[in-house]
Amino acid sequence: IIFEFYFLNCSTLLKNSNNNNNIKTISLKRNSGRFLVFSDLHLQLSNINNAQYGADSPKSLIQQALQQAAEKIHDPDFILITGDLLPHNLGQSVAALNTMTESLQTLKQLFQQTWPDSAIDYVQRPIFALGNQDMVPKYPAPPPIDSFDSWISLISNVWWNESFPFTFNENKFKQTGCFRGDLSFGKLSILAINTNYWAIQNLHTINNADPASIFEWLSNELEIAQQQNRFVYIIGHIAPGVDHRVNDGYHQLYHQSHQNTYLEIIKKYKQIIKAQFFGHEYLIHFRIIPELNDIVLQLHGSVSPIYDSNPSFRIYSYNPINFDIIDFSDYYIALQSNQTTWQPIYQSFKDYYGLKTLNQSEYTDLLHRMASNQTLAKIWSDNSKALTKPYCDKHCLLALICNAAFLDKDDFDNCIQTPAISLLAVVLITCAILIFLIVVIATLIWHFKSTSQKSTKSTTPTTDEIALDDFTSFDRYTQIDNQNENNNN
Repeated sequence: IIFEFYFLNCSTLLKNSNNNNNIKTISLKRNSGRFLVFSDLHLQLSNINNAQYGADSPKSLIQQALQQAAEKIHDPDFILITGDLLPHNLGQSVAALNTMTESLQTLKQLFQQTWPDSAIDYVQRPIFALGNQDMVPKYPAPPPIDSFDSWISLISNVWWNESFPFTFNENKFKQTGCFRGDLSFGKLSILAINTNYWAIQNLHTINNADPASIFEWLSNELEIAQQQNRFVYIIGHIAPGVDHRVNDGYHQLYHQSHQNTYLEIIKKYKQIIKAQFFGHEYLIHFRIIPELNDIVLQLHGSVSPIYDSNPSFRIYSYNPINFDIIDFSDYYIALQSNQTTWQPIYQSFKDYYGLKTLNQSEYTDLLHRMASNQTLAKIWSDNSKALTKPYCDKHCLLALICNAAFLDKDDFDNCIQTPAISLLAVVLITCAILIFLIVVIATLIWHFKSTSQKSTKSTTPTTDEIALDDFTSFDRYTQIDNQNENNNN
């Protein structure tokens, strides 16, 4: 009862390929297209081959993840990486650039070796967003172009090797860390945005309305797509909203002004934006954007187990005509087991959670169901960490639900605090009633003993007996009144 009372408060609340014919044949083989999303790879080049919790991904783990993905979908239409390709201990010195070069070359080789016959360049060289660990230093302020040019040019040259996609603007990439990739079949543009300049940790950009002119670039690209009758997927690293981790104090992920600007742009072009993909939080999760019916922020689990979650990746199916997301499945490997085959958390997200479509109203209904069903909420929590099954109490479950429902910190705080206050009120009222009953019972016992002794002397009602009768009547009245008051409360 307490759990339902606690939770119901919340519920109210591509490159262009030289062989276009092959690509078109691929997309026409089936009624729905498919693509892969990996997040937070964090390749750690070392002599360690065994993946373990609390550490970044050895080469063997990423190689296994790609091979397992290829067995399940041998001809993806494209692959996305939501950032953080590089390890956590990259460092800030010149040596970091050497590590960056070697890590990016290794990753690119792994994708090319896994899909050697793919005619699609965005499979062998996936579209990726810059993560906070992919930059030197992390969360940097926009520096002068000459120092910015050193590491951003390195990423550009190593990944694309001067064979750039036809929509790739190298100069704009060096300035913003963003680029656009168009599929050479269908009318889909994928916009990779650099979210690091909006992050709350970047104190240098807090008073900069548009650091590195990323908002300007995003608005221009969306306007071009709209004029060309194209649809858009957006891929970034850090999602707007509130960090789900209590150890980080549930802090806002973007500077508030930057979050507001981003959401204004998204709302303006909501008719052509079909999906948004993010990572960073090592969590299989989603967030709802108010006033948008069909756009839900998708957060992806990590390959790296550094924060004690099982490695995972996701396969999406989509409509190749209008590029609506149809469904998706998440696959994971349990590091504590001896298994080598990655298992599905669910084959169909829609079927598993009982959704008719993947529009916002269905996600909202799912949140309401979880807010009143502890079992369902706990299953969702376990799945969010790829079945590592971390301890998550009622407050933790409520915080996850509030995190999905509200992007602004104030709204999130109200969501998690209102039930807590209500629960405290229940406890206090219960204690007060118990104390009152104890006092009443003790008083009745004392009066009963007193009157029993006096009854042997006289049958005439004494003053004490009259007082007791009056008190008993008053007690019945106050109990009824208190009950009515409690019912009203």
